[in-house]
Amino acid sequence: MPDQTTPEAPTPEHGDRAAALQHVRAVAAWYSEQIGRELRAAAPNTGRLEELKRQREQVMVDQQAVGEAGGQELARITAVYAARLQELRGE
Repeated sequence: MPDQTTPEAPTPEHGDRAAALQHVRAVAAWYSEQIGRELRAAAPNTGRLEELKRQREQVMVDQQAVGEAGGQELARITAVYAARLQELRGE
């Protein structure tokens, strides 16, 4: 019987971690895109730009947390960022 703890054997957390990272990275990309748009605007809205940067920084902190998070925390991060992405995209 193969050892289920070997790196070759996927763990339930592996999928959760990948899903969490996918959602967090998608939200980070959205903020980066919006920051770029604001910077390219003829008259950038500095208040919006600062808020976008602040939000993106928090996303980066959460992205780092994914590496250390356990199953329940990964599920929470995934749910939060999936919902945020839908909201940001207007879905």
